[in-house]
Amino acid sequence: MIKRILTGLIIYTICIVLIISFLPSESGTFIISLVLTGLLFGIFIVYEVYKKYSSDLLPSATVMLPYTDHPVSGLRKISYKPFLFGFEKKIVSGDDLYFDPDSIYMVNPMGKSAKFSLYEITALKRTSVRINNSTIWQISLMDDGKPVTVKFAPNFSLANKNFLQFYTLLKEINPNAVQSEWNLWKI
Repeated sequence: MIKRILTGLIIYTICIVLIISFLPSESGTFIISLVLTGLLFGIFIVYEVYKKYSSDLLPSATVMLPYTDHPVSGLRKISYKPFLFGFEKKIVSGDDLYFDPDSIYMVNPMGKSAKFSLYEITALKRTSVRINNSTIWQISLMDDGKPVTVKFAPNFSLANKNFLQFYTLLKEINPNAVQSEWNLWKI
């Protein structure tokens, strides 16, 4: 990363020197060239820093989940996909989350599901990340001794209270797993 930034800085410096040397300072193209060059360099720096530190935002664990063809009809959905111009894929899991009174289901985009008992959940907590006025939550559980973490946006609304029902059920069944208090204003 440092080598790429230094290379970009050298190219930026050369561009500034060429602009100052060959364009008259009274012309409008002089200022436009300086602004565009600075803007491009700023975008380059932001991209490099984002690329370096975005690995903390990855949505799910690296273990392969035991997906099956279990149908999801009759299950209640607790997640949705927020929209952030494609960046949401770096933050939330690609799986949709469903639950019934005994289990939580992670359904991948191909329609296959992985079933886990609510007792296997080790943590349900709110993260500090917000997308479209919705707080991202995180579920951690154990799958054959391997930790699995899934980040999702709850689909709570006035008409859909599935996430609140899941939260209440998990708090009754596995109270040690619930690490964040539910609050309508912080959902």
